[in-house]
Amino acid sequence: MKLYEFQGKELFAEYGIPIPKGSIVRTIDEIKALNAPLVLKSQVLSGGRGKAGGVVLCNDNASLIQEAKRILGSTLKGEKVNALLVEEKLDIVQEYYLSIAIDGEEARKPLIMASIARGMEIGKVAEEEPHLVLKQPFNPLVGICDYHIRKVASFLDLNSEFKSLRKILRAMDAIRFECDATLVEINPLAKTPAGLFALDSKITLDNDAKFRQGELFEKAFCNNKK
Repeated sequence: MKLYEFQGKELFAEYGIPIPKGSIVRTIDEIKALNAPLVLKSQVLSGGRGKAGGVVLCNDNASLIQEAKRILGSTLKGEKVNALLVEEKLDIVQEYYLSIAIDGEEARKPLIMASIARGMEIGKVAEEEPHLVLKQPFNPLVGICDYHIRKVASFLDLNSEFKSLRKILRAMDAIRFECDATLVEINPLAKTPAGLFALDSKITLDNDAKFRQGELFEKAFCNNKK
């Protein structure tokens, strides 16, 4: 079961991962009550929303309303857009890819993946330009250790943000474990003057764990059917 971005970010906030200030809106009247600059983000489960015109930065209120009217109710990559996540514009210095996934090739061990190739299909990048992707497996019984985090920080040139990166990675792993997630992805993770922020979220829940995660599955299912 996939979660929408706003659902994933609700989990991120609950676990202490910094996210931009934002709100979910479903009507133009709600948009008219807001003030630019803001980022409009279509809430669909498909990837590639930006290239498809589903993620737009609006620098003034006129474009904010115009773009919201264009996107709300439209069909994006086969999905109807019933809601928008509206977020503050951040001053971005650099962007990265960061995820924790279950690696089927490593006896279903969790695997940290990190890259400077943010916003791209990471599997394709890993295949075509493997030097751009760090793959760091770890023991699920021990968890993520500082030496794992140091390796990621060094690879991404984020040594100055080690403490923040440690907090984020350990929170991601807590979501993986406590919510039975097979994928917890931040793409992109943004470095800003105010620190690191998760600009996007992608979380996939293990369908076999529905009996343990009933409330989370029900919430995701209800939003998926709207």
